Amino acid sequence: MQVTASIVVDGTPDDVFRFVSDVTNMPRWVKGVSSARLAGDPMGRGARFLVNYTAARKVNEIEFEVATYERPVAFGTVTTKGPFSFEGRLTFQQAENGTLVTNAIEAGPDSVATQVAVLLFGRLLRSSWQRRLARELEGLRAAVADSRDSMR
Repeated sequence: MQVTASIVVDGTPDDVFRFVSDVTNMPRWVKGVSSARLAGDPMGRGARFLVNYTAARKVNEIEFEVATYERPVAFGTVTTKGPFSFEGRLTFQQAENGTLVTNAIEAGPDSVATQVAVLLFGRLLRSSWQRRLARELEGLRAAVADSRDSMR
């Protein structure tokens, strides 16, 4: 199932890209993420990072690989280890009042039960995920503003 959301963030595409691609910032704007760190490689295409993500009161360690690293245009990831299949791509485009950030995710069913749920409740799930993405982008906007303010 694919879902997208967009928001304008105050800052240049390069500034917003830099903030997003520093995965240690994820807990500041992605709900459920308590920690994130690079797994050795320098940031760039092919780099891997680990995220502690809480869902249903359970902490899961998820490994991501950077699939797209096109500064300052796009940053994309795909899960390589964890309880669910996930691909995400953020794009950054100059807008009149900052940077238009679009977040697109593709999440696949990880079990037969999830496949059935998607078939039965696909519209509700899509709507719920869309709201979640919008809230995360609101969090990104606030976190980028906080980061910029703390640098002054």
